[in-house]
Amino acid sequence: MNLNAKNTAILVIDVQKGLFKQKKPVYNEKRLLINILQIINFARGNGIHLIFVQHANKGILKKGSLGWELHPHIEPLHNEDVVQKNNASAFNDTNLHILLDKKGIKQLILLGMTTHGCVKATCLDAIKIGYDVMLVEDAHSSFSKNASELINEWNRKLSEKGIILKSCSEIVTRKVY
Repeated sequence: MNLNAKNTAILVIDVQKGLFKQKKPVYNEKRLLINILQIINFARGNGIHLIFVQHANKGILKKGSLGWELHPHIEPLHNEDVVQKNNASAFNDTNLHILLDKKGIKQLILLGMTTHGCVKATCLDAIKIGYDVMLVEDAHSSFSKNASELINEWNRKLSEKGIILKSCSEIVTRKVY
C-alpha cells in the first residue's frame, strides 16, 4: 500500500488517561507511547490526516472525567478531528465514515488501545466497509495480563483478514506521495 497523503488517515484510537491508570499497567507502555508519537509526528510532517478517537463509558472513561481525557502526550491540534464513541468500533454510531468520505479517505492506518477491543473492532469494521487498512503492529496495546500474547494473536488474526501489518519504523521511513 503506497501512502498518499490526500487519501490516507491515521486513527489514534482511545489513547486516554484512564486506560493508563489500571491495576495492570499497559503492556510496553513507554515504547507504545514513543511509537504513537512517532506516527503522529510522521503524519503531521507529511500532511496525512490525523483523527483522534475518544471512547466514553460508564466506568473509567466517563465523559468529562480525567480518565476520559486523551493522554497528555497525545494532544490533537486545532485542525485535527476528534471522533467521540460509545462502542468498541469507531464506526459504530459515530460520524467517522461520513468524515472520512468527505475527506476522500480510502486508506487507514490504525493504532492505539486496546488491542483485543476497540483496535480490533475498528480494524474489522474498516475492512468490511472497504477501506485499505494498515495496523501499526507495535503501536497498539492492552493492560491485560496476557497482553503480549493478545497482541501477537490479533496481529496474526487481523493479517489473515487482509489487514496489512507494518512496524512503526517501517511506516515512518516510507515515502509519502
